[in-house]
Amino acid sequence: MKKNMTLAITFAITAFSLNLSAQTLTTNVGDKKYETYALAQSAELKVDKDTFNLKPVSHGIRRKKLFALIPVKVYYAELLAAKPEALVKTEHEILGSLKAAGPVQLRLTMLRDLAAKKISDSFIEALKANDVTVDSGEMKTVIEHISTMTEFKQGEIFSIVGQTKDDKGSLFLQKPNGEIITVTGSAKLVEQMFSIWFGKPVDDKLAELKKELIK
Repeated sequence: MKKNMTLAITFAITAFSLNLSAQTLTTNVGDKKYETYALAQSAELKVDKDTFNLKPVSHGIRRKKLFALIPVKVYYAELLAAKPEALVKTEHEILGSLKAAGPVQLRLTMLRDLAAKKISDSFIEALKANDVTVDSGEMKTVIEHISTMTEFKQGEIFSIVGQTKDDKGSLFLQKPNGEIITVTGSAKLVEQMFSIWFGKPVDDKLAELKKELIK
């Protein structure tokens, strides 16, 4: 298709702080594809009165070994950022540079049917590997929201957008149906969440994805 396809989703959502706010996340996709899945060429995030234009940075495949032997494709990850030039693309500095580059988005296209609980459990494992507490506070809320999404079907897209402003961090979780859930907490929230991909890899296949995302 020569014309860009635009997916625009607008929802009123309730933040973790119990304040009411409105966000929209519009993703523009073009002709470039991975297998049959169209890739994002830009995205627009609106948070209250602020508008952010996100640009594509990198992408890669998350694989995971079944029975510790056979690697299977789980999802295709695309990284977008408002200020890609602010990213420090090294193994140890990429995570800390997300704040300056933000808002940042990870757009996950599912490459197989997956129970949401499996995704949330894998996130918990990776968060614990990075010494992030998942049993209380805003991170517990994030995990609970993800686990209650029931199931992700092959080809569906789940996006995680992180924004750090002043002393607060916000995560915008966009479900495959377009609904956006916002969780707002401490300034560390976004860095903690994105440590799954940019912190200490929980396994060798996640380490491979990290290398692709920091190219």
